Amino acid sequence: MAQAQYLVSSLTANGAATGVITVASTMGFRKGALCYMNGTGLTSQEVRIMNIVNGTQMTVRLTSDPVGYGGSSMAAFTTAASSSITQPSQVVDDHDEAVVNQVLSTNGTLVPLRADKNGRIDDVGSNGTYSEVLVGTSATLLGGLANRKAISIFNNGPNTIYLGFDSSVTSSNGFPLSTNGEIDYKLSEETTVYAICSVAQISGGGTRIQEVA
Repeated sequence: MAQAQYLVSSLTANGAATGVITVASTMGFRKGALCYMNGTGLTSQEVRIMNIVNGTQMTVRLTSDPVGYGGSSMAAFTTAASSSITQPSQVVDDHDEAVVNQVLSTNGTLVPLRADKNGRIDDVGSNGTYSEVLVGTSATLLGGLANRKAISIFNNGPNTIYLGFDSSVTSSNGFPLSTNGEIDYKLSEETTVYAICSVAQISGGGTRIQEVA
């Protein structure tokens, strides 16, 4: 289970027939969260986030649609209609995978396999790193483990840090992570994560990260 916070983001491009919507940042949105699509002159629609595609795009599906895993057309939600997506504060069940078997890895150890809701099996990985990164007053890269599948970020510093998916992140547009705040992402190393802070962090009061590959 994961806590999803209240967020409202305006669409920065017209919604797609595939259910993909584009916002300034998907930071803070949670896969599986119930949300509401709104626009001037449009009926509010309840949707579920099916997938976080990248740092600015996600796929949503109308809750009124038959059970499935794809997106619903969001073509009606345009920038001309000042369309937006609202994610109410909620607890989201993001554990959509189950261990179904174990196999021997090349070094002879047992490695669990997982199957998602579609029955696709994915090796969860058996390699990880952890470190303290001192976030500065300019954008600081967090992690970068090769073949990364997930990253956890914990702010052990005294000041709020702001997260983004590129080096243009600032305190004005970044996702805030306050002192003792933690956030987890399923992200490959191709999707970078940067952080910035109004006061440069010092050793022992930095940002702790863990990565799994």
